[in-house]
Amino acid sequence: MLIYSKGSMPRAQQDDPSDSSAPVGSAERPLVLPLYLAVMNEMGSPFFDDNVLRAEKSAGVKIDREALTFPESNLMHQANGFLYCNQPGLLTLPVGTHVRWIVFGFGSETDMHSPVFSGQKVTSPLASGGTYTVGLMPASTAVIDMEATSPGSWEAYCAVTDHYFAGMRVRMQVV
Repeated sequence: MLIYSKGSMPRAQQDDPSDSSAPVGSAERPLVLPLYLAVMNEMGSPFFDDNVLRAEKSAGVKIDREALTFPESNLMHQANGFLYCNQPGLLTLPVGTHVRWIVFGFGSETDMHSPVFSGQKVTSPLASGGTYTVGLMPASTAVIDMEATSPGSWEAYCAVTDHYFAGMRVRMQVV
């Protein structure tokens, strides 16, 4: 979420059809997209007990809340609120599109992330030497500029191994 006071929004953010000086997605006016990375603990939900009871009834089994793996199984590693590239719709970008990703994370010590945009040209004021990722600490943001350069199906994901395999990724198509 980006919040600006009235009249302070940068031109790259404004979608004013009367201004045809640069198309959205150009280097002068990049497409701005959020990427929210977080590990959410479902056990903290006020609906948690009801959800467990409903799951037990549906499956016809008793869930062992004391099992050592139970807490980890309730940590949802999400990107923009979704897991394993299951976001609604497919982000489709024409080759040459410039995207300014506003990457942010909240949470605890489990929320250290390394966002990666596979197969694409990436720059960031936080990165040096053409690196493909930046470190994102809890309660921090980063601006990452990406140019869609390689056609195909690609992922934006967190390079922390546990986060990646637990589903912290989104799919994008470059055409």
